[in-house]
Amino acid sequence: MEWDRAMEGIRKLTNRYSEWKEAWLLKAAIAEEMELENEEYEALERVVQIDSQYCYHCLLRLAEMEYKAGRYAEASGFLNRHHQIHREQVNENEQEVRLALNITFALDQVTRSGQRGIARLGDRINTEADEYFPSLTIDGVILAFTRQEWIQENEKRIPGQEDLYQVRMDSGVDANPESFPAPVNTEENEGTMSMSQDGRIILFTSCGRKDSKGSCDLYISRKSGSEWLPPKNLGYPVNTRYWESTPFLAPDSRTLYFSSNRPGGIGGTDLWYSCLNEDGSWQEPVNLGSPVNTPGNEMSPFILPDGQFLFFSSDGHIGMGGMDLYRSQSNENSGWDEPLNLGYPINTHYDEEALTMPGRAYFAIFSSNRSDLGGKDLYRFTPSDSIRPTRSVIVRGTVKNRLTGEPLRAAIEISATEASSTSRVESDDRTGEFLMGMPVSRLYRVNVTAPGFLLHSDQIDGDTLSRYQVIEKEFFLEPIQVGSSIVLRNVFFETDSFALLPSSKGELDELVILVRQNPRMIIEIGGHTDSTGSPEYNQELSQKRAESVRNYLIGNGIGSDRLSVKGYGDTRPMASNETPEGRSLNRRTEIKVLRIE
Repeated sequence: MEWDRAMEGIRKLTNRYSEWKEAWLLKAAIAEEMELENEEYEALERVVQIDSQYCYHCLLRLAEMEYKAGRYAEASGFLNRHHQIHREQVNENEQEVRLALNITFALDQVTRSGQRGIARLGDRINTEADEYFPSLTIDGVILAFTRQEWIQENEKRIPGQEDLYQVRMDSGVDANPESFPAPVNTEENEGTMSMSQDGRIILFTSCGRKDSKGSCDLYISRKSGSEWLPPKNLGYPVNTRYWESTPFLAPDSRTLYFSSNRPGGIGGTDLWYSCLNEDGSWQEPVNLGSPVNTPGNEMSPFILPDGQFLFFSSDGHIGMGGMDLYRSQSNENSGWDEPLNLGYPINTHYDEEALTMPGRAYFAIFSSNRSDLGGKDLYRFTPSDSIRPTRSVIVRGTVKNRLTGEPLRAAIEISATEASSTSRVESDDRTGEFLMGMPVSRLYRVNVTAPGFLLHSDQIDGDTLSRYQVIEKEFFLEPIQVGSSIVLRNVFFETDSFALLPSSKGELDELVILVRQNPRMIIEIGGHTDSTGSPEYNQELSQKRAESVRNYLIGNGIGSDRLSVKGYGDTRPMASNETPEGRSLNRRTEIKVLRIE
C-alpha cells in the first residue's frame, strides 16, 4: 500500500523495459489506486499496443475512461475493438452491457441533439466558490441556492464554509445575492436546500450538529413577516444515523421527498418520501422504489404543482456520464414511470444536479461542474414543451378577518376535484399574503381555514383559465360567533337526489375538522334548492340533502346533539333563478352557528 514508492519503482521498470507488458499493466493498477488518470490511460494504451489480446479488461477500461471524459466516439472505438478481439471470450456481464448502452446513448445524443441554449448565470451568482442546488419560488422571482467557499492550505484545496443565499431574479443580471440571515446561516454548514413554492419555508441539510441524529440531517425554517425562525431538526423517522440530504417539500406541503442511504433501499442513495401527520410529526419514510431508484445514486427530487413530472438526478440510469438529470411521469397507479434522460446538452459527462423551474416553466435552472473555471455553477435553459406543464396557474393574494380587516395566518388549500392532487400553503401571519401554484383540473375546490374562524369555501372553474395565468384572490374569514354562517361551495349531490357525490368528501372532511376543533359550537345545516320543481318537492329535497350532510358528520364521529338540520327549499335565493349561473348559486348547503355552549 506504499503507492508512492511503488510508482517510483514501476516507472523505472517501464522506462528500462518498454516492451514488458506485465510491468505496464502493474503501472496502470498503481496509477488507478493513486487516481493518476493520465498515467493509467497511457499504461493501458501501451499494454494494448504491445499485445492487444493479453489483457481482457484493458480495452474495456479504456472505453470506460473515454466515456467518463465525454469522448464518446473514442469510447465506442475501444469497446468495438474489445468485442472484435475477444469475440469468443466476451462475458456479457451487467457492467459490460451497461457500459455499451451508456456509450451508445451518449454518442447518439451528441450526434443528433439540437443546440439548445445553456447559459451560465452571471458572475455575481457564480463565483470562484461552488454554487449548487438551486430552488425557485413558484413565480420564479426568488432564487435560492447553496454556496461553498474553498480554502487553500499548502498545496491542497479543502472545502470551507457552506451557506445559503438568495437573489431576486426580477432585479436584472446584476442582482447581488444575499446570504440568508441568522438564525438560518450559522458557523455550521448549511447545505443542499429547497424552498416551498411560496418561499416561506426552507429545508436544508446540515452535518454533524449537536442535535444531529446521524451524519447529515434535514432541518426546516419558516418565515414570519421578514424574519426567519430558528431552524429545527426534522427528527426521527426522517432523520436517522444514516445520511439524509437534498430535501424537497411537495406542493401539498405535507409530502417530503429526500435522498438517503438508509437500509431498505435499492442501493447507493435512494429517493424516499414521508407524509406529515395531523399532529405535525412525520410518518415512516417510504422508498420510491423501481424504476426511479437504482443500485446507483438518486438525489435532488423536484415536482411542480401540476404533479405531472418528478425531476431528479442520478448516476444509476443510462446517461451521459456522472450525475444526469431525469424526469419521470406520474401514472394512474400513483407511481412513476420509467425515467427519461433530459439529454444533451443539458446533460454532459460532468455532474448535472438539482433542476428547478417556476410554475410556468419558461426557464429552468440546474447546477453543474462543467465550467472551465472549475467547481460547480448554476446554469439556465428554456425547457422544451415535453417537460413543461400543460397548465400552470398561480394564485396570490391575502387572507383577512372579515370583521376587522386584519391579516390572518391561514391554511389555503386548492384541490383538483377529480383527482387527489392538492396544493397547500399558509399565509403570512403578519401580512396575510400567500403565493401558490395549482394542480391541473377542470374544477378546483378552495378551502381556507384558520383557528377561531369558520371554513371559507370557494370554487375555481378550470375551463375559464388560460394555459398560463396569475389569479389574484382576497379571502375574508368569518370569526366563529353566534349567527355567523358560510356557504359550502364544494358539496355536491346527484341530480334530483340527496345522494352525496364523491367530490364532496374533501370539503366535508374539512367541515368535520372544524366542528371537532370547536367542541362547544352548535351548528345548523341548511339545505337550499333553486326554483326548478314544485315548492313541496324543493322543500323535501333540501331537507334530505341537509340530512345527508348531517349523516356524514355523524359517521365521522360528530355527536348528533351538535347538529341541527333545516330544509329551506327555494325560499331564500342568493341570485336570480332565471339563469343557469343563478340557479347554481341557489343550490347550496349553508352552515350557521346557532350557539356556543
